[in-house]
Amino acid sequence: MKGITLGSLAKDIQTNSSYVSEVINTYKEQNFASYLNSLRVEYLLNKLVTDKKFRSYKLGVIPDELGYNNEQAFSIEFKKRQEPRCPLISKKSKKHKINKRELDEKNLLKSWKREVGGF
Repeated sequence: MKGITLGSLAKDIQTNSSYVSEVINTYKEQNFASYLNSLRVEYLLNKLVTDKKFRSYKLGVIPDELGYNNEQAFSIEFKKRQEPRCPLISKKSKKHKINKRELDEKNLLKSWKREVGGF
């Protein structure tokens, strides 16, 4: 996912960037950068659930793997997109420790509900 720009995507699918931007804005109701960041975060969540090797990566490697230029950019986007649904970064659950069994989102949600007393 590194190095993807609106222009490079348009070139890859043999159209112009204005058209790609319009399609993303219309059908995804986001601009290109927001859409790309949401895809990156969804990819991360999927990899954390399905890929044991990916779960062993050090935090400093993950932003690069997802195509971010630095950890801070990754952290900002991840928190912005996950705070309402992901207990790993919720202010109410900063002390929450995760184990492998809890890595699927369903178990994370159950665990978080127990910890904070529901929604």
